[in-house]
Amino acid sequence: MIDTLPPPIDATQLDADASAGEVAALTQTVESYVHDRYRLRASRFFTLAPERTTWVAIEKQVGQHVQAAAPMAHQESFNWHRVGYDTIAVWALTPEWKQHVAVALARDPLPDGRRLVGYFEFDSD
Repeated sequence: MIDTLPPPIDATQLDADASAGEVAALTQTVESYVHDRYRLRASRFFTLAPERTTWVAIEKQVGQHVQAAAPMAHQESFNWHRVGYDTIAVWALTPEWKQHVAVALARDPLPDGRRLVGYFEFDSD
């Protein structure tokens, strides 16, 4: 599913080996956020110039594409989500809650000032 999602507007796809430490940290943040309930299947990463980065725009763009690709999808709500602080959104793709997609924006910029965005695909048992 995440392979069909377009990158955020004006984003550059990041090679998995580039910025490995930051990619690993964002992946760990997302896995912790979902409390390790889901098994990570795939991920994609992008960088954005700081002036092109707004969480609301990223979340809305991804949500629209998820809904178009999987009409039964719905954004999940977690009681631990902190509005205005957590820059992670998760969608269940099926009513059975077996497949999930997430988007996340790293809190801290990369050393070059660009921002890291990740798309994640999960399965649940």
